[in-house]
Amino acid sequence: MLRYIGRRLLHLIPTVIGISVLVFLLFRLVADPAEAILGLHGTPAQKEELRRTLGLYDPLYVQYGRYLWGLLQGDLGLSWYLKRPVAAEVLGHFPHTLELTVAAMLITAVLGIGTGVVAAVRRQTWVDYLAMMVSLLAVSMPIFWLGLVVIGTFAARLAWFPMNGRLDPVLLADFHAPTDFYVAYSLLKGNWPVLLNLLHHLALPAIVLATATTALVARLTRSTMLEVIRQDFVRTARAKGLGERTVIFRHALRNALIPVVTVLGLQFGSLLGGAVLTETVFSWPGIGLLTLQAIGNNDLPLIQGIVILGALVFVLINLVVDLSYLLLDPRIRYA
Repeated sequence: MLRYIGRRLLHLIPTVIGISVLVFLLFRLVADPAEAILGLHGTPAQKEELRRTLGLYDPLYVQYGRYLWGLLQGDLGLSWYLKRPVAAEVLGHFPHTLELTVAAMLITAVLGIGTGVVAAVRRQTWVDYLAMMVSLLAVSMPIFWLGLVVIGTFAARLAWFPMNGRLDPVLLADFHAPTDFYVAYSLLKGNWPVLLNLLHHLALPAIVLATATTALVARLTRSTMLEVIRQDFVRTARAKGLGERTVIFRHALRNALIPVVTVLGLQFGSLLGGAVLTETVFSWPGIGLLTLQAIGNNDLPLIQGIVILGALVFVLINLVVDLSYLLLDPRIRYA
């Protein structure tokens, strides 16, 4: 398996190069950097000078080589609007999105898989019909609308949760973590007020972000469980006298989880790339909100950095998902 992991990691090199080529060419075709930076206020002479300064008149392969060399050094360029390094901005917001995504995926895994298993075991009963009806409703609701409804109900009217943000302003001013991973740092330091406040802010956006994914996982788990529990090895396990709980959770569910884990991995990678709508509604300072700001400000270097990070995360998540198959089904072997 170590050889397989090493080979997959080597495959990341041409994948990353291919992604960088596509991103570089796409953004060169979309807009003129001089026009995007200076806009209507720049004179033709100023724009011409800026193009020469940026090296836009160099051959395309020279421009790409310069871009790739900077990428290999962790230099994603300078944000046109924020006037700060793109890498620092992207990595500064990524931990916020990671916290939100992990919380949402935990909700999805517990509720989605649990609901799907219960619906499959109690198929064609009121439990099954109710679970599938609720999941269909959850998939159909737009995240933006759902977020506004949740804020209006549980934050504005009932005042059970804060309306937006990641920490109360007072705590945010007093809390000086050497990293933006507030959850991990607070756990290590036993800083429970900060941790509880963060979880209080995290609850609503995580639930909203997890809603559609939970419904999708529930429906997929139900369908795969229905296929598995009809197979011969499940009937054999029951014939041996094993308890129903052992049959369902130790034998049937483990074999049904492979497609579910695949979907969870894809969803996790997608959400890490930026949950734009959820982060916008709840003013959560993550990659999604940063993406929206970059698009609004025509900040092409920042958009490029976000796309590159999202692609890398997605590729790594796919590798982890492939390796997780070994834990679920020992019959799988990677040559």
